[in-house]
Amino acid sequence: STQSTWETTNIAKMQSMRRPAANSLRKRGRLAAFWQWLTSPPDVHDPHRLLPLAPSQRNIGRNRLSSTRQRMLLREYLHQELYAPHRGFYCNLKSVYTPEERFNFSWILGRKEFLKQMTRRHRREMADSHYTPIELLKPWLGAAIGKWVLAGERSSEPLHIFEVGGGTGTCANNVLDLVHHLSPNLYARTTYTIIEISEVLAELQRNNVRDHKNCFVINKSFLDWDTHVPEECAFVLNEVLDCQPHDKITLGVDNTWWQSMVTHTTYANGDEVVVEDLEPVSDPLILRFIEMAGLSDQTGLTRLQRLKNYFLPARIFVPSDTIRLLDVLAKFFPRHRLVALDLNSVPSRIAGMAAPLVLTRHNFESQAHTSYILPSAVSLARSSSNNNNGSSNNGSSNNNNNGSSNNNNNGSSNN
Repeated sequence: STQSTWETTNIAKMQSMRRPAANSLRKRGRLAAFWQWLTSPPDVHDPHRLLPLAPSQRNIGRNRLSSTRQRMLLREYLHQELYAPHRGFYCNLKSVYTPEERFNFSWILGRKEFLKQMTRRHRREMADSHYTPIELLKPWLGAAIGKWVLAGERSSEPLHIFEVGGGTGTCANNVLDLVHHLSPNLYARTTYTIIEISEVLAELQRNNVRDHKNCFVINKSFLDWDTHVPEECAFVLNEVLDCQPHDKITLGVDNTWWQSMVTHTTYANGDEVVVEDLEPVSDPLILRFIEMAGLSDQTGLTRLQRLKNYFLPARIFVPSDTIRLLDVLAKFFPRHRLVALDLNSVPSRIAGMAAPLVLTRHNFESQAHTSYILPSAVSLARSSSNNNNGSSNNGSSNNNNNGSSNNNNNGSSNN
């Protein structure tokens, strides 16, 4: 009996001594399998292998009889959410804040004092409105743009001014008022053209600029512009670049870039499912950006950099529509002069370089999100900026009470 107890005890001790070795072998096997997976090329047919992305469901119900599915690039999805006629944020903007009284800048001591007055007005007047610097700083910001226009103008030639996305028409009014005040003769030779994608804002602009008979509003997307303008002209982009949809690219563990795709499924009962996944880059515009930015050669990464990319994949938001906009400008307006006013930075919570700021608004409170695909019918993504959303994008779901980097409740500001 005593020997049996002794043997049992020692056998148990010997077994416990063997376990660490067995566990160590199992750990080594797992590490070896992980390293093999990490250093091997990804499976092209498994886009979730590089970066698993959970679907965002909106109003998912039980009865689904049929469905409509759209698969598109991220910039196309964001364009729908920002600019689609019946659901886009900018095409369904209900109100744009206009100050009840102008700021008395003579009595404002500096930036801090101005922000204090902004905060007081925001609580009292602006809480549920979309507002822009051109409205807050009128007429001075518009006058500054007007002085820039006049500084490069030749006295003997007509003055052609184009503005993309004219807001409420305040900038056009301020610029034309200044030209009329400083040079009545030049004003008589001046034409001001606003190119506006939103039908609602285009109608608002026509009403607001009706006192200037030389101001015209064209309701179309600037990216669809197809008329050659050989004359010298001045171009104004006032918080336009931060409102442009972006694409997104992710660096895979095989040192190649993958583009984000969005699958949007709408069911017969109104339910919607939006899923983002990855596929190897094939879009010519994204490939062009990768080449322009010097990102095409990623073959020299060390193992440590590969390991970092596995846990923290490199993500870059590509200014695709901004590139397209500048292409249109260079092609159809070869003699243009350009001034672009925009936000210098945005406090985005989304991972990635040049990520958008996505806000929703509820009960006069703004909430920043970590994704541009939101689990509700109010999602918004602006490529570059602060928005007071009420409902909206991605970059990109968008009806929002916002402000693009894109319009904004600025932290600094869509894009």
